[in-house]
Amino acid sequence: MDRFDLMWEPVRAFLVQVGEFFPKVVLALVILLLGWLIAKAVRFAVVKALRAINFNVLTEKAGIDTFLKQGGGETDTTDILGLLIYWLTILTALMIASNSECMSSVRGGSFPSESV
Repeated sequence: MDRFDLMWEPVRAFLVQVGEFFPKVVLALVILLLGWLIAKAVRFAVVKALRAINFNVLTEKAGIDTFLKQGGGETDTTDILGLLIYWLTILTALMIASNSECMSSVRGGSFPSESV
């Protein structure tokens, strides 16, 4: 019976480590999901706000939109600013998820089993 327990001890230790790490990964994924939803909402709000104050008309009169169209761009300046805000929010969510206590191994921390 001791040999049987001896054979299964590494498997048991592995499952304990997976059991400790899995909730941390799930929490990081939840943070990323919430960050993505917030990014979509912020992008929508920024584009609507800029269109409400006629920012697109201002950039069109300034010649920025025609410059973008000549360069082969299919979007206007308002959409580009909305996209910039979207990716900045996604980047912020990635930083929060990786710097949270649940993912300390991503930012260079050590695993609990590696401490001597």
